[in-house]
Amino acid sequence: MTVVRVADLRAAGVGPCERTLRWCERNGMDWHDFARNGIDAERLRHISDGRTLIDLAIAAAERREARDGQ
Repeated sequence: MTVVRVADLRAAGVGPCERTLRWCERNGMDWHDFARNGIDAERLRHISDGRTLIDLAIAAAERREARDGQ
């Protein structure tokens, strides 16, 4: 299971900011839980809002996990 973390957002060129917080709210996610624990990539794959950035963040998470041997 791939988990997308805040660091993966940064790697995708998206910093945690007010806009990211609002995006999480619009898509039924708790930003604070996401910031603490990450979010399952499968859940993100079902969201169409911000699709390109989601794909970039998931790719960054997959690279991180492959690098770290997870």
